[in-house]
Amino acid sequence: VQTCALPICGQQIIDDKHALATGGTAEATANLASMLGAEIAGLGFVVELDFLRGREKLQGYNVMSLLHYEK
Repeated sequence: VQTCALPICGQQIIDDKHALATGGTAEATANLASMLGAEIAGLGFVVELDFLRGREKLQGYNVMSLLHYEK
């Protein structure tokens, strides 16, 4: 019996997005990928809007951002 026919199953993945704002989309993407059997190796962003505190929703994940905006 095949437990996972999706190519993501059992793979380590890094989810990359353009921006981290409130963290809702990144959290949902990571949760969905995990439910499909992937191991989240990290979440990468070009820009992080620190004042929106999106990183707080992503505790437990390795989060990387290139640029940070405080305000």
